[in-house]
Amino acid sequence: MSIYGSIGELWLSDDDMDDAESLEDLVFVYIQAVPGHIRDVGPKWEWLAPPVEDEDALRAVFFCAPWTNKSTERNGQEYTDYLLQLTGAEYASTPFPEILRRLSEAIGEHMDRVEREARRQERRRGWLG
Repeated sequence: MSIYGSIGELWLSDDDMDDAESLEDLVFVYIQAVPGHIRDVGPKWEWLAPPVEDEDALRAVFFCAPWTNKSTERNGQEYTDYLLQLTGAEYASTPFPEILRRLSEAIGEHMDRVEREARRQERRRGWLG
């Protein structure tokens, strides 16, 4: 059973991809939240924000991409290679434009420029060929 609940989806680019020509230039980002009633603590859970007092609040929020893996030796619920992790309080208090800015930076860090160029070239070949 997953501890996460999906709370949103976005299509984003990094700062170098402001001229996105199609959806292929964008990265699908899904938003996963850990609700406040998840109270697990200890070494297997130290990757997760501490429990919150209000069970109706969010404990943590993860912004993930298709390449995001979930499950480690330490904990099957642990995400790896996520774009951004916020505590529930950070998520609630951070203006959305700031979250978008941070996500765009993270996408730029995660996506290799060579991979992006290869994708563009392949797409152009498909359009022209």
